[in-house]
Amino acid sequence: MAELHADKNEVTLSRLILILGLIPLTWILMDGLGYLHFADNWVMNLHFWIAPKKASPLKIMYVDIDKEAIELMGEEPVPLMFYAQAVDALFRYSTVKVVGTDMIFAETAYSKLVDSEKLKKDHDVFKYVIAHSPYFVLGATYDGLLHESISGKVNGNPFPYLYNGHEDLSKNRPPTIARKSLSDGVNANYGLTDVDEHMSAGAIPRWVPLFSQTQNGLFLNMALEMSRLYYQLPKEAVKLYPERVILLGVNGTILMEIPLTREQLVEIHWSRKWNDAALSHISLANVIKARHWMANGTIEQQSRAKDFFGQFNGGIVFLINEKAEGNILIHTPIDFKEVPASVVQTNLLEMFFTKNFIQRLPPWGNLLILVILNSLAALSILYNERSPISTRVFMLILLTYVGLNLYAFYNFTVVLPLIAPLGSVLTTLGWGVSFQLIEERKQKRRIRGFFSTYISPELVNSMIEAGEEPQLGGVEKNITAFFSDIQSFSSFSEVMSPNQLVELMNEYLTAMTQILKEQGGTLDKFIGDAIVAMFGAPLALENHALKACVAACRMQQIQDKLREKWRVEGDKWPKQVSRMRTRIGVNTGVGIVGNMGSEVRFNYTMMGDNVNLAARCESGAKAYGVYSMCTEDTQSVATQQGNDVVFRELDRIVVKGRTKAVTVYEIMGLRNQLEDSVFECIDVFEKGLKKYFLQEWDEAISYFERSAGLEPLRPGRDAGVSLNPTMLFLQRCKQMKSEPPEPGWDGVFVMHTK
Repeated sequence: MAELHADKNEVTLSRLILILGLIPLTWILMDGLGYLHFADNWVMNLHFWIAPKKASPLKIMYVDIDKEAIELMGEEPVPLMFYAQAVDALFRYSTVKVVGTDMIFAETAYSKLVDSEKLKKDHDVFKYVIAHSPYFVLGATYDGLLHESISGKVNGNPFPYLYNGHEDLSKNRPPTIARKSLSDGVNANYGLTDVDEHMSAGAIPRWVPLFSQTQNGLFLNMALEMSRLYYQLPKEAVKLYPERVILLGVNGTILMEIPLTREQLVEIHWSRKWNDAALSHISLANVIKARHWMANGTIEQQSRAKDFFGQFNGGIVFLINEKAEGNILIHTPIDFKEVPASVVQTNLLEMFFTKNFIQRLPPWGNLLILVILNSLAALSILYNERSPISTRVFMLILLTYVGLNLYAFYNFTVVLPLIAPLGSVLTTLGWGVSFQLIEERKQKRRIRGFFSTYISPELVNSMIEAGEEPQLGGVEKNITAFFSDIQSFSSFSEVMSPNQLVELMNEYLTAMTQILKEQGGTLDKFIGDAIVAMFGAPLALENHALKACVAACRMQQIQDKLREKWRVEGDKWPKQVSRMRTRIGVNTGVGIVGNMGSEVRFNYTMMGDNVNLAARCESGAKAYGVYSMCTEDTQSVATQQGNDVVFRELDRIVVKGRTKAVTVYEIMGLRNQLEDSVFECIDVFEKGLKKYFLQEWDEAISYFERSAGLEPLRPGRDAGVSLNPTMLFLQRCKQMKSEPPEPGWDGVFVMHTK
């Protein structure tokens, strides 16, 4: 019974770790990486559709450039005189509060057939109206693109978002505004029409920057600019704070307080459709006609025109280019078809004046809700066998939360997370129901049997106790690949019997593998006398680059001890055995690890360019007379992880099969075990190497001649050694001095053999 109870506790613990850890984490990551944006936006669209609409204190009207207006004005390009007449009439014959248009009127190339004098007069008329209409707002925008022209100059003018680091006002360019023929010398009002497409994450505008601070001053979003003019306030009345924008009245009272996200953005609360009954649509043609009646019509026509303009009194008017070519159409959450982009500003105005701002919880609040609901789901599964009612209670809690989600938005415009918690909970329930005790036991046995031949028993036990299973089947991982090979091993087999060779290899490989496992490495395979291993897979290994280098140092140390042991054993072994040396190659980087092979037979192994580079380091070490060589990636990472290992820069090379040069280093040994002469050798050698790369051959030779007597391994003195790095570079320098390299030589040595 005690054993059964212990098993039950193990199962419960494993379930809790799995359910409360892996599943919520997965949904949190999916949410953080943006994979849930589509579903979250769908929920928000549903909120906008169903949420009750607040009564608006505003009278918002559209003056549309519709089909009737185009018939009056003619095809593109439309004479600006018509816009001038409409704006002038609205301010002259009504008490409209403010008129705005999202049209930019930017620079345009006209046909040579266009009468330039007539064009200038047309522009002058509109410019005059702009200059004398203090409550008229023109559109301004950033093009959002940044590209390089054929000439090499950077073009484009992306929006200076603060969250992208655009805090230096002197570097922030102003938006595109009306052409010079309309704006020069005119103190016009401009309103930004930009939408943050990155934050909106889709075709529907959801986030809008409320301002841009530029070298030419402050530019406000169009809805905010129109709000300022609605209250007839100067721009100084708009106060910017990291968490809000405040609009102050003439007596210092707060007229508006708009909460900000990322110090600059506001989320749109979509409440008004383009064809909303509360929004009047009037053709610009009718405005032009009524203007004509006011100036030249009969008494009856003037009376009718006066009534016509009376409907604009106290209102906010948008001049909309509804039908003209090039008009921007957008999708919204509440319209069935694409509509003019000015509807964004309409909904912002509604939100500003009704104070109906969307409120979101901080990230920790969303996380807390997800964790609480997932914990309740886990508990309902764990105790379902004892009390089946627990799952029903949880489902009631879940439905209550969904109702709370709707209630919070409809009554307080507070957005509670739904997709991530709901997805995590449903995943937990599905997984928990299918999770069986017998499957967990099988999993433990399978992990122990599968990995015990690859990695240390301690790591296997750690995997089982933690309930972790490495991801199999081929995944990318940051690892350190490790290759070793015995120098001139073929000569051993020529002078030894098969039994001797097997005995020797068993002793050698046992000692080397023990060091590998002690440092947390995973044995990939033996290929004859060669060892292939990896650090950092299947389980993540802290400081795997450093551990691989330490393993290389300790293998060289055990090789020295084995060599001395075999020498003392006398005639038991041929002389070649007492001169045995091992070459090691190490590289750190992303590789593919997992079960690879056929469906019938497969191995847990590694592959990839970084793995191949480690193999080339092992074989390439021979050319330098060194026995442990690694790449700069390994040296750099290992040095960051600790200073236990000493390295010496060797060369810049291109190994066979690659085109990119890499810097390679010799792994000299463990710092606390090296003599002072080794450090002196490294210092002198690397000084000579710098002179070598600078093509200062005489100075390089001088340094290398000094380091020759300091080399830790020298031919004739140390068994199995026929070359060292100093000897190699002395030869190279003398050859380069007599046969200088071609101009542009970058010091890279290309290896033509593996």
